[in-house]
Amino acid sequence: MAHAETEDQKPQAMSEVNVKSQRTQDLPNKGYQATKTRVGKTYQDPQDVPQAVTTLTKELLHDQQVGSLREALRNVVGLSFNAAEGGRAGDNFNLRGFYTFGDIYLDNMRDTAQYNRETFNLEQVDVLRGSAAMLFGRGQAGGVINQVSKMAELRDKNTITGSAGEYDYHQFTGDFNKQLTETAAIRVNVMDRHDETYRKNPTTGDRPEFDRKGIAVSFGAGIGTENEFYLNHIYTQTRDVPDFGIRFIATHPQNNAPNGASDRTFWGASNNFDDSDTRVTTGIFTHKFTEDTQLRTQLRSATYNRAYWAKLPGPGGVSPALPTVNSSVGQNQARYLNYNTVNLQSDFSTKFDLAGMKHAVVTGVEWLKEDSVRRQLVDLDPTAGALYERHAKGNLQNAFNADNYAVYAQDSVEFIPNWTVLAGIRRDELHARYTSATSPKLSYGEYSYRSGLSWQPTPDKHYYATWSDSFSPTADLYQLTAVPQDPERSKTVEVGSKWLFNDGDLAVRTALF
Repeated sequence: MAHAETEDQKPQAMSEVNVKSQRTQDLPNKGYQATKTRVGKTYQDPQDVPQAVTTLTKELLHDQQVGSLREALRNVVGLSFNAAEGGRAGDNFNLRGFYTFGDIYLDNMRDTAQYNRETFNLEQVDVLRGSAAMLFGRGQAGGVINQVSKMAELRDKNTITGSAGEYDYHQFTGDFNKQLTETAAIRVNVMDRHDETYRKNPTTGDRPEFDRKGIAVSFGAGIGTENEFYLNHIYTQTRDVPDFGIRFIATHPQNNAPNGASDRTFWGASNNFDDSDTRVTTGIFTHKFTEDTQLRTQLRSATYNRAYWAKLPGPGGVSPALPTVNSSVGQNQARYLNYNTVNLQSDFSTKFDLAGMKHAVVTGVEWLKEDSVRRQLVDLDPTAGALYERHAKGNLQNAFNADNYAVYAQDSVEFIPNWTVLAGIRRDELHARYTSATSPKLSYGEYSYRSGLSWQPTPDKHYYATWSDSFSPTADLYQLTAVPQDPERSKTVEVGSKWLFNDGDLAVRTALF
């Protein structure tokens, strides 16, 4: 039988189809529930970290329209706010009862300068509770606060937000991302915020003010490939009128004094200032040997300049004199600070099977150079009561410079299905020089450890027990005026559990420590 093949039945040549796949970029959060973090040094789900972790996602920060890190951290249980105790200006928190000014990080690198941090360029904020010296170096037993920067992404997206309110409050932010090529992009974030408070100087009409601006640029090349490079720079500026609180009479706040002063009285004036300029430049290079093996290196240069002058509520009886513009009433709190750092970190992580067990190993080295100077400000017109300005730098109060070196290694071993044991060790060396005549030098070397046992019967359930330690050196305030003592050491034992419900929309955590 003869068979005739029509044109439609003949084999057809298909046109070429190109299929492109993009690797999931860092921190693909699900609304308010974070699904990725680097707070444990490796890129993992917070559910898998064998310590209590709270993550504030960008969706939460955006929906609440928070402007500062201080506002954002009001969402964190077990964290309280200080009010410049110990002369510490800027962000000043307690976590689990321990101060944290030496435990604030930006992208896992130390960010301990005295300044007020903003959230306009933050992807998320991770709060890791408990001793964490093996992961981060010197610090307290309460834990660490790690800010995660927004990075360039392979998409086009522009977002502008604005809000306004009483007391001349307004806040504007812009987030602009542009994909340049198949693997390159640039992202720019900007912020402008102004706010006043209900407190008022009755003689001048002045109020405390927050006046802050910022711009952040992130350029990424090779995004989603074996060799990724990001260059990030952020500049923030504050021009605040500071408020150093209310007067106390005996043991209670002053209220309804005969001269009209009350808890609503602002004891400063508009010529008081809290000015800061912060510049942080970071280069990040990641080489991915495989999906499970990578080398990540970060190099950062940061400069923090700050000067402030604030009038403190004056002494007196029931009817103290009210403040004027250059009033001699009350003490003057005036200071100039300059802090510079250079920080290099390199972390190598890999996963492999050995002897029938699954290993997740992370090792790293770190070098941190610190240079800090603190000076008095000069009163330019003492006869008029007081008049300072930020450039009138006076006597040196103290200076500090130091070199910090560290090396660490950690292994997480799944020795039987769903059971994992964790062990890590770190060595820190610090060599510092001070202006103190009695204690001009400080050198120490400390080991830190971390261990734990986890049982995860399902991805939604995690039960763990961990032991870790921390150390805080004598001069963690960057000043040394007494004979050096051994570092303060703390040990933390924590037993906890984590559950996820409704596909992760509801998270429940318990911990005893």
